[in-house]
Amino acid sequence: MTKKRLNMKNTVIATMAVAVLFAGCSAENTGGDNQQNNQTGQLYPYPFESAIIEYELQGNVEGTIKVSLDGNRAAHETNATAEGEEIHNILLDLEDTLYQIDYNAGIGQKGPNPIYTQIQTIDPDERKDFLIKLAVGTSETGDAPEPKEQREIAGQTCDVYERKGVGEICLWGGIPLYSSIVIPEQGVNYTTTATSIQINPEVPESTFEIPSDIEITEV
Repeated sequence: MTKKRLNMKNTVIATMAVAVLFAGCSAENTGGDNQQNNQTGQLYPYPFESAIIEYELQGNVEGTIKVSLDGNRAAHETNATAEGEEIHNILLDLEDTLYQIDYNAGIGQKGPNPIYTQIQTIDPDERKDFLIKLAVGTSETGDAPEPKEQREIAGQTCDVYERKGVGEICLWGGIPLYSSIVIPEQGVNYTTTATSIQINPEVPESTFEIPSDIEITEV
């Protein structure tokens, strides 16, 4: 595999990882009992119990991503092609642990989710700014940047932000519904767009299970 293809594949994985962090740690605070639970470290990231979001990848990465959310857990499954290479990956966010699985290679990695741990130390009122800054790639102190506009995507209104040096992202309650990635030196130029959103579907428990035939190493 060429270096360029490795970079392309790693960029797709990194893009998914950003989405996983939002899936496990949304900035939304629904108030009431959920607010009290957030203050004691139990996260309820959305004003719904579960969701399934389907995305389309277009550009020099073509394919789909399916995101399943259930409580504090998330599964992001990608089926795509990048420069002739087939990609079938899944990222599992099981609260404080992240799994990255490559079905084609039959291997996976397991590691801690530092954002899940960090978000619990942040005041609920400050989580939105923290996660927006994480999404747009800024480490500046103070308030998060203001969105430059709003868009309607998959029936929802999301806020558009510039991502430093790579494109833009559109967030709906902390969930990316659109992102563009442009990295000329790596030959990367593609978009990820939500095409459908199901609210409160029944998500099978098997969605969050580690396949028995995958060799997992800890990092």
